[in-house]
Amino acid sequence: MRAAIIALAVVGAILLLGGIAALTSSFQPLTDSATITIPSGAQWYYAYDFSLLANGHVSGSFQERTGGSVDVYVLTDAQYKVYDGGGSPQPLFYTAGSSGQLDVALPGSDTFHLVFDHGAGYDAIQQDVDVVITVSGIGPPSYFIGGVVALGIGTVLIAIAAWKERRDKRTPRPTFAPMQPNVPYYPPPSWAPLPPPVPLAPLHAPEDASPPPAPSTAAVPPTPTGPVTPPAGPSSVGRSCPSCESNIPFDATYCPNCGNQVT
Repeated sequence: MRAAIIALAVVGAILLLGGIAALTSSFQPLTDSATITIPSGAQWYYAYDFSLLANGHVSGSFQERTGGSVDVYVLTDAQYKVYDGGGSPQPLFYTAGSSGQLDVALPGSDTFHLVFDHGAGYDAIQQDVDVVITVSGIGPPSYFIGGVVALGIGTVLIAIAAWKERRDKRTPRPTFAPMQPNVPYYPPPSWAPLPPPVPLAPLHAPEDASPPPAPSTAAVPPTPTGPVTPPAGPSSVGRSCPSCESNIPFDATYCPNCGNQVT
């Protein structure tokens, strides 16, 4: 998000500066100094073209190098189309001679043309003319309109970047636990010794538990050590047979195992 805000601000600043430069250039006067050539032939001439959004002004001077005469016109776009078609329009300005000055107001928004043509009797020769001109006014239109558009877009982008920066500062950023390094786990080999057992913590009785019962102090009856007299009545096992040594009842007369009489 921070990178997007910086990108918006940078693009906006570039457009803003470009728009200011284009607007400044459109308001500055343009000056040109050159040597122009009018080829030989009645159909040839040389023209400067400049477009303005509002009233402007053109001024300058000219000098034909060989001393021949040239015709100089300042025309609107409509007048220039008539002149280029071979007609004779009523120009904003006209002069003729081997040298001269011009200082002409340019009305309204239009494309204007400064034309240098062969003077009378010089159509058959090539003429070189030294020209110095200065054009003032708001133009060209592409500079002015492009500057306004770039200025507006740059201002909007910078405003959006500033709004996003303020919004991000007001919004609490979520905190994340630091990431653990991606270390793979390898189980211990089968021959590795087992770790010692963890000793168990001693058990503690809760605070509200009752104490264990005390050992009994009652007298324990003594264990008889003399011969035990069998109880009266029939018994299943009481003595052994003298012959086969199997167990027989006390009251038996014969051994149920070997059949011998017992006493």
